[in-house]
Amino acid sequence: MWLHSPSGTGHTVPQLDDKHLIFFAGWLATQQDFNSHSSISHYVSAVRQWATHNGRDDPGNDERTNRTSFRLVKFMKALKRKFAGKKTKREPLTLVQFDTIIRMIDSGLVVDGLSRVNMHAAVTLAFMAMLRISEYTHSVLENGVLTGILRQNVEFFPSMKNPEGIRLKIDRSKTDQFRVGHILTIYASGHAHLCPVKALRTLFMQDPRPPTAPLFHFKHEDASRYAFTSTFDKILTACKLPKEKVKPHSLRSGGASAYLQTGTDPYIVAKMGRWASFCFTMYTWASDDHLRSASKTLAFGNRESRPVNLEPLRTGAYDMLAPRD
Repeated sequence: MWLHSPSGTGHTVPQLDDKHLIFFAGWLATQQDFNSHSSISHYVSAVRQWATHNGRDDPGNDERTNRTSFRLVKFMKALKRKFAGKKTKREPLTLVQFDTIIRMIDSGLVVDGLSRVNMHAAVTLAFMAMLRISEYTHSVLENGVLTGILRQNVEFFPSMKNPEGIRLKIDRSKTDQFRVGHILTIYASGHAHLCPVKALRTLFMQDPRPPTAPLFHFKHEDASRYAFTSTFDKILTACKLPKEKVKPHSLRSGGASAYLQTGTDPYIVAKMGRWASFCFTMYTWASDDHLRSASKTLAFGNRESRPVNLEPLRTGAYDMLAPRD
C-alpha cells in the first residue's frame, strides 16, 4: 500500500522489524494464493532485500544482537511444519522397545566407552522422568546462556554413595513461560538396568565433569540435539525399530504411557511430566491389558451404583450456604 501510494501524499514506509515480518508471513499463510512455505519465504526475503537495498536495517535481524531473529526463524519453521503436515505420527515407546534399546546400548555394539554410559543414563532418565529433548540436550543462546540440565542440577539424596533418589532441577522448559524452573523428585526403581538413579550415579562416577558442565556428553564432548538424535537413530536401526515412527519424543510419551499402563494415577503422571492438564492423554496409548480389564470391570460392575448428579454444583445452587434470617 505504501509503495503504490500516489506521490506527495506523505506516506512513507515505517521502520520494519521482525514482528512486522512475522505478521506479514502469517497474513500470507491465510491467503488462498499462498499455499506453500517456499512462496511465503520468498516474499519475506524480498522485503528484507528491499530494506537493505534502500539503506535500512535488515528487519529479519534482532535489533539487540544484529543477528537473524530467533522469533522469525521459529515462526517460519512453524509455517513449514504447517504446510508440510505430519506424514507419520510419532508413536510412544513401549516397555518392550525400551528394554531392547537399553540392551543394545549396554552391548557396546553401537556406542562404547563413556558414550555408552552417557547414552544409557540419558535414555533411561528421559523415559522414566518423561523429559523433553530440549531439557537433557544443551544449546547456547545468543546471550551465551547454556540451556539444558547441568551437572549441578542433579542432587542425590541422602548421598551419592547410597542414593534413594535424585532431585532434578530443570531451569528452562517449554511450558515454563516465566522461567521459574521445576524440581523433579525421582526415586530409584531397584531394577538392574532400568533405574535412572543408578544410571546417573554410574555416569557421575565414571565420567566426572565440572558442576557447570552439561549433564550428558554423547559424542566429541557434545550433548547437542543433533548428537543425541543421530546416535539414537543408529541404535534404533540396530534394534530394527521404525525410525520414522519412533523419535526422541517417543521416550517422553512412552514413559507416560508406561506409567498409565502400570496403574499409576494420571494425576501423578501429569505432575511428574509437568503437564498443566490431562493433554498428555492425546499421545499416550492404552495397552491390551488396560482395555481387557476395562471390559471386564464394566461387564461385572455393581448394578446398584447410581451416577451422582452434579448439576446443582454446576449451576451454583448453594442454598445451604445462604444466610438465614
